Amino acid sequence: MIDRATYKQLKHYSKLQMERFLTEYYLNAAEDALDSFIERLKTEKGIGPRTREKIEKIRSEVFSHGGGRHDRAKPD
Repeated sequence: MIDRATYKQLKHYSKLQMERFLTEYYLNAAEDALDSFIERLKTEKGIGPRTREKIEKIRSEVFSHGGGRHDRAKPD
């Protein structure tokens, strides 16, 4: 969720700043969803440690977007 102060800053962003913010926000949300998915896999019968490791390896490759993980996308 975006707080009011962040919303006010966003209103004054250039196109490039907005693209960066939204990209980071999207990646954080997607990564959180995938984390939840992987946690759910740990409880699923028939999916062993090797399969989970493969999935986590692919996740790492897909989400290696440089800046690392942030709890929330913050404006510049």
